[in-house]
Amino acid sequence: MTAAGASSPNRWVIALMGTLLQLCLGTVYAWSYFQSLLVKSYRWSYTDTAWAFSLAILALGISAAWAGVNLPKIGPRKLVEWVALPFLGTAPSMSFAQLILSGVFDRFPDLKIFFAETRLGWVPFWMEEADYWYERHRHWAARLLNFKPLKQKPSEYVREHIFFSVQHVERVAIELRHHMGVERIMFATDFPHIECDWPNTRPFAERLFAGVPADEAFKIGAGNMLSFFGLGDTPMGKKVRAQVKT
Repeated sequence: MTAAGASSPNRWVIALMGTLLQLCLGTVYAWSYFQSLLVKSYRWSYTDTAWAFSLAILALGISAAWAGVNLPKIGPRKLVEWVALPFLGTAPSMSFAQLILSGVFDRFPDLKIFFAETRLGWVPFWMEEADYWYERHRHWAARLLNFKPLKQKPSEYVREHIFFSVQHVERVAIELRHHMGVERIMFATDFPHIECDWPNTRPFAERLFAGVPADEAFKIGAGNMLSFFGLGDTPMGKKVRAQVKT
């Protein structure tokens, strides 16, 4: 019993629920499924896939170990405020730079990547800054650091290879949608997590898409997702497209 008279939670229940949560978030553990597809469809080597998996496991292990040690000291709220929230834009922007400047998209011109839950309003700013600083520094970097020049500007790789999610609070992102391309944006709710707006998804979406042409709203709301994930010919995909036509 605790001091307040309530019984302590069963530790086995906590362990079980934690295991189930990890399974739900376990894309990295299903890497063997994606490995052959990456090699076959995008001309990756098995060394490339092994490095990607190793880096993902390393990041997962280090972050989990650090957070596990420090969570009792600083509490869950501070952990989110100090660590998680500042990285909403920082981590994906670093990923952009690494993917583009290392020539990944030049090596794999058919590669498409979906950045989910990374927010979107900051992306046009990143694209503008990346083009400026790349052009300013690429010449001396090629001469002194053996940097291999890119075939395109950084912003052009974003427009051609990267897709994004947008959620109900991101009205600024919707207003800036043409900088990334309407075809690159997919509406998301993050259900059933705490920031999900269910059961008020519809009114939130209506405010998000206020003033947006119907064809663009459909692409962001459903069409781009059906195309990206190859769901257009599924029963649900056909149903969604039929509702739009009517």
